[in-house]
Amino acid sequence: MDRLAAVLMKVDRRRLAVFPDGWGDDAGLDLFSAVERAAPGPLSPVWEPKEEHPGYRLRRGRATSPVADALPAEARVLDFEMIEPGTGSDRLCVLLPAWNDHGFAQRRRVAVALARRRIASVYFHPPFYGSRRVVPEPRQAVRTVADFGRLGFGTVVEALSLLSLFDTRRGIAGFSMGATLGALATAASPWPVAATLVAPAPSPAPVYLEGTLWHALSWKALGGRSNRRRLRATLDQASVLSLPPPAWQQSTILVAARADRFVPPTATVRLAAHWPQATLRWTDGGHAALARRHDLLVEAVVDAFGSL
Repeated sequence: MDRLAAVLMKVDRRRLAVFPDGWGDDAGLDLFSAVERAAPGPLSPVWEPKEEHPGYRLRRGRATSPVADALPAEARVLDFEMIEPGTGSDRLCVLLPAWNDHGFAQRRRVAVALARRRIASVYFHPPFYGSRRVVPEPRQAVRTVADFGRLGFGTVVEALSLLSLFDTRRGIAGFSMGATLGALATAASPWPVAATLVAPAPSPAPVYLEGTLWHALSWKALGGRSNRRRLRATLDQASVLSLPPPAWQQSTILVAARADRFVPPTATVRLAAHWPQATLRWTDGGHAALARRHDLLVEAVVDAFGSL
């Protein structure tokens, strides 16, 4: 077990428990298969005035989610930020959230670093996270498998919808959950994208059934461990392995840690085998090492755009 896994296993179980309210409703469960048909939807953002900072500009915006009808009322408004170099940019990357990333601090730090490399970024709270929480802290935000389906489907559609607002070279980047959803968004994108996926899996299934999070699953709420096969089948409905490799896969960089206990390295290898023209980079250490290495993500984003 790597250091991050050891820490997480000690924290308040109300925050750690995965799917504590069980399976949820059929409408949410059906969205796992709908991810394969994800496409940009209409967005009418309301922007706040730009904030000028040394070397970059920040703008905040809000819009009704294009998948609002599939979400609880509390999660229907999409909040996002955009950071761009002070001189502007012809490249823009959407930064997707990791599991339990309820704020913007980590991604804002990455966005500022990208602005120094003349790349703009946009990032947002996905359904059930941050300003779109349905249940209060400290309870786990995603209560059911069905709501995880809503989060995944919503994140992919909203990411593509935000990218559709900009007539520029586009990119997708994320770590862990953000990387897995980023892979799905890359496969569904109607335009070439520069994809940077750090600790990705081809679907959510390996993360929850082969990694450390297996121990955090609320098996009693899910009807017992005899339902492991059902959970794998449900999560695997949202898999890039069932989609054709994107024509722009050569502009994809995958990054994996050899000792990752959350996202099994074998899962990233399966994704790389399905996208044989993508570049796979390895680093030592575990999941925590990747979480701390913002420089790896930034350099990979720059390189991915260079090959777009």
